[in-house]
Amino acid sequence: MGYSRKRLLRYVLWFSALSLVPFVYIEMSTPVNYVFKHSNISGACVIPVLNPFDPSVMQYMSEPQPLICDPTPFVIHVDSNGLLQFDTSALKQLEFQETDLQCSYKIVRRHNDDHTLTIDDPVPFKPPFSINADIFYVKCVNKGGKTVQDSLLTNVAKDNVQRTVPVEADSPEQLSVILFGVDSVSRSAALRKLPNTVRYLRKELGAYDFKGHMKVLNKVSHGLFSICIISISPFS
Repeated sequence: MGYSRKRLLRYVLWFSALSLVPFVYIEMSTPVNYVFKHSNISGACVIPVLNPFDPSVMQYMSEPQPLICDPTPFVIHVDSNGLLQFDTSALKQLEFQETDLQCSYKIVRRHNDDHTLTIDDPVPFKPPFSINADIFYVKCVNKGGKTVQDSLLTNVAKDNVQRTVPVEADSPEQLSVILFGVDSVSRSAALRKLPNTVRYLRKELGAYDFKGHMKVLNKVSHGLFSICIISISPFS
């Protein structure tokens, strides 16, 4: 009788322990949601002043090593008129003549999304050459078949630019404003690593610094949406 009670007690303990496993797993894996309540709902919203150089944060910061780029100059570049031209200084430095090189381009065509693209077959060309594309690879080889340049170049293909929204005259209701967002650079990171850029935006361009927009990760759309909503609000 005593043995049966011990076995029953053992079963009960095992069953209780196994029953706690899902509960503990759920408690440990469920993300914590903080709820902040304003002490005075009638008061104004106070944006906290966050110090991007606070020692508690700086201990996690590190200085990346400088990028090591190929010092070889490009023999082909895109001039201000959108033409592919030989760089005479680069040719002189590398001791090449224009007739020593054979060049080709491959147009990079972006699809209607941010993830897929196609690259055309190479097409030979001789500078000066006008290319009706925004992004393309350029490859040049010498008479011995050695690659002299293999790079990705960009251009503004004016013939491909199509304005879908007509330009209207400036007015208090229709401002001439350009909004652009930069991903992967938080405001704190910009203050730490891009002080000259931040100084230029503030002092030279008179840019507005939205100190409350301190979210990280993919939050650019959130910030731009809030600005757009303010611009069309009847209370703005």
